[in-house]
Amino acid sequence: AIMVGIGTVRADDPSLTTRLPEGKGADPQRIIIDPLLRIDEQARLLRQRSGAGTLLVSAEGCDAQKRARLEAAGAEVLVMPAQEGHITLEAVMAELGGQGISSVLIEGGGGIIGAALRSGVVDKVYAFMAPKLLAGDDGVPVCRGPGAATMAEALVLDQVSVRRFGVDTLIQGYIMGNQPQE
Repeated sequence: AIMVGIGTVRADDPSLTTRLPEGKGADPQRIIIDPLLRIDEQARLLRQRSGAGTLLVSAEGCDAQKRARLEAAGAEVLVMPAQEGHITLEAVMAELGGQGISSVLIEGGGGIIGAALRSGVVDKVYAFMAPKLLAGDDGVPVCRGPGAATMAEALVLDQVSVRRFGVDTLIQGYIMGNQPQE
């Protein structure tokens, strides 16, 4: 499955489908964290011709009429308890595991990535870097929310590898303590 937050959907209107040539590969299950069901009913990911479904994860008390319209359009809406307006990713991952989904690519945005890293649901990180510098503080951060107060509290990657894709670089590694046992 692939997961994004409603901010990414509203900003980018993504398809969240595979882009392999000649129809190779299968589309992932699309999962959108959207506590208030703010998704535009015309969003591209709701109109995909795909064998994979779209799951909207909403909070208790969401708009029942909008939920019914989204479900009539083919989306599945999973209602989860929320704490201070936020759905806990631990609960979402437990629910997904119960549905047989054992791997989730959390693509973003910054709020979802930050929450996932803080909650401990991330095992492995794939970080792509382009050789470009924005040189300002007005860009979109990779992670939003409170981070480690000191470097000693920072998450550490283990079993790190680096690959080049043209000019871009992929850094991948396991969150220390979450790597697979050999």
